[in-house]
Amino acid sequence: KARLDVSELRVYIEHRHYAYLPERITGLSTEDTHATFLSQIKTFASRGMGVFADQAFQKILNDPIFADGSDVRALLNRSHHKDANTITHAEVTLQQNDLKKAKELIDDAYVSFEQDRLAGASNLSGKQHVLVIDAPTPMEQPTLNVPVYLDLAASIEGTVETGEEQDEVPLTGVMFEGKSLYDLNTHTFGFAAKRGDGIIVDTEPDVVEGDRLVLARYSDKIIAGRLLRDIKKPSMIAIASEDIDPKKRTLHHFLPQDAVELHKVTGIIFGDPPLDLSRRATGDAALSTRSLSLDKVEVGFKVSDESAVPLALPGQLVLGGARMSSQELIDGEGTLVAIYASDGRKAFKRLGKPTFPDRNDVLMLEAIGGMGGSFILAVEEVAGDNIPYVVVARRILGVLY
Repeated sequence: KARLDVSELRVYIEHRHYAYLPERITGLSTEDTHATFLSQIKTFASRGMGVFADQAFQKILNDPIFADGSDVRALLNRSHHKDANTITHAEVTLQQNDLKKAKELIDDAYVSFEQDRLAGASNLSGKQHVLVIDAPTPMEQPTLNVPVYLDLAASIEGTVETGEEQDEVPLTGVMFEGKSLYDLNTHTFGFAAKRGDGIIVDTEPDVVEGDRLVLARYSDKIIAGRLLRDIKKPSMIAIASEDIDPKKRTLHHFLPQDAVELHKVTGIIFGDPPLDLSRRATGDAALSTRSLSLDKVEVGFKVSDESAVPLALPGQLVLGGARMSSQELIDGEGTLVAIYASDGRKAFKRLGKPTFPDRNDVLMLEAIGGMGGSFILAVEEVAGDNIPYVVVARRILGVLY
């Protein structure tokens, strides 16, 4: 775990560097090393070039933590070389405070860069705090009236023996009043949604609490990501992008609060029909013209455990489609499903590959987003077989928050 922490910190630092030293300007790429990036920062700073002359970047250059031959530099370098496996927990513990300080210095420089970029864009445009992007239009209400179950096993079986297992309020099209539908053009929502999925938001902008997924309308842009707030700087907000690959660069937008209209994300509809990803996309999201799969929803079920994390959290509502046949399960690698198994297990999983070379009917049910356990199931009962099998499976069509 200690080795992994150091390795991930090095990747994080290098991708932060790449954010303010992009390839189009410096010729550097995400394959370059921390030392190479530091050398480029030093060159820009010595010339007094823009934000690189600021105090935050001077601290990176002058702090002993980042000096040649420092213990922290040596530890970070080892984490990506053949002797990475020799790093001990004791070594990492000894450098823990300095490693934390290194991350803080890098984050301060990144914030300084983003604030400088934002100020520069405002000054160049001469239109600071002018919102020109169109407001969203309400989505068409789906024809929907399906039961909502409080127990996954009952909901995917489609049978209820007691009223306690079924919510008194069904899922209807009325629940989508005051909502708008956007197509997500980017991968900024991490595991919660992928490019091409539908994003349901409140049509009217509102004050949104921190750590929520949002669509932000700013100037002529739509920015999709997670809203971050700092109580020490209430006049500014950050919209953070998330990626399922920690090695990829993530971009944070730092924006003046009074220049932004925020629309809270209230649901995700997984792309069906698929979005034409070859089209030229402008902005993180765009108002959708698709008729998504809401009319295919047959059941809703409340999440009561963490088997769907990070796709859905406890208390949220998962939208289930039709039951899947054995062949659909075999052919459905990558599909998100709600599963009820013969051994009593009930969970939200992702369909994986066949587990055994000679049996394509035994599949791996994978954890969503790498969280939670995985297990194998046969797609149907086989006489004399002791492998648990799928009793019922439904395709997951979306999530309402």
